[in-house]
Order: sequence, then structure tokens, then C-alpha cells
Amino acid sequence: MDSILIFPENANQFSAVKAFLEEMKIKFSLEKSKNIVELTDFEKKLVDQGFENIEKGETKTKEEAHQIFMQCFK
Repeated sequence: MDSILIFPENANQFSAVKAFLEEMKIKFSLEKSKNIVELTDFEKKLVDQGFENIEKGETKTKEEAHQIFMQCFK
């Protein structure tokens, strides 16, 4: 049989769905949500460049990294 994945948006929805499933005696399992982020090729390239910079000892301060990060979302 197929499974159904349910993504409640808040604690009230979660509690209501859980109570309904328990009341209906429907088997279910709970899992912590996994925030999986898929990177674009460009983002992967930046991560690789970051690792290369670390290997070369070319690192940035937290403030410098923050400025660079913020420029990516302008």
C-alpha cells in the first residue's frame, strides 16, 4: 500500500493530525524533519573554492564572510 507524507505547518496541526491518526488506529511513525538544501552548480563551485582557500590558508574573518554572503543575495 502507498504511504502518505504529511507536513504540518505548526504545533496545533501536528497535534490534531496525530490525535486523529491515533483515534482511527492508523499506524504511523514520527520523524524529525530534515532540512535538506540542494545547491546549484554555482553554489557548489563556491563551496569547493572555499575548501581550496582553507587548504591554502586563505581565510576570511566572520565579518568579511558575512559581507560576501550578503552580496550573493542582492
